[in-house]
Amino acid sequence: MEKINIFPDDNPGIMLAFITPENMRDTTIYLVKKASEIADQIIYLSVNQPAPYLNKQFKKSGIDVSKIYYIDTITKYAIGKPPDDFDQGTFLNTPSDLTGMSVAISECIKEYNKGKVVVCLDSVNAMLIHMPSKSVSKFIHFITSKMKVLNISGIYFAIEEGLDPVIISQLTVFSDSIFKTGNLPESPENTD
Repeated sequence: MEKINIFPDDNPGIMLAFITPENMRDTTIYLVKKASEIADQIIYLSVNQPAPYLNKQFKKSGIDVSKIYYIDTITKYAIGKPPDDFDQGTFLNTPSDLTGMSVAISECIKEYNKGKVVVCLDSVNAMLIHMPSKSVSKFIHFITSKMKVLNISGIYFAIEEGLDPVIISQLTVFSDSIFKTGNLPESPENTD
């Protein structure tokens, strides 16, 4: 796996992380861990997994979860209400609520824009299950433009082999760097 720097030379950027289905969980944890080491705040838009589940996985992996605020589009959709015992996030009604996502991200950016902020979008593929590709592209373009204007970094997670070539080219244009992975690093010297 290649080395990453989400803030190259202290400049924010958007990273498109192409990951494989086999190591999606491990690679997501790896990249979030790297982001947490350099970011003051992570805004994690989850269209793929419930926030309480992700939070447990990240915590178990040694990530400082106090830096993560979740925008969860899955939990209320799946069980009808947000969990009573989880206060690290905003819970939207459905994974297709682009307006809700936009508002929640904008509010979080306003709240946390006091240092290095990273917005994680997990995942492009999950968004495409719930919405047409044109809507997803417009949303990602909007969020990317907002982040670039405000000097905020981002990581967009996607499984490349499941995406239409048009979506891949649009995501590539929106991004400042591409991260492709096959296998996770086996030795500590490869994880910096």
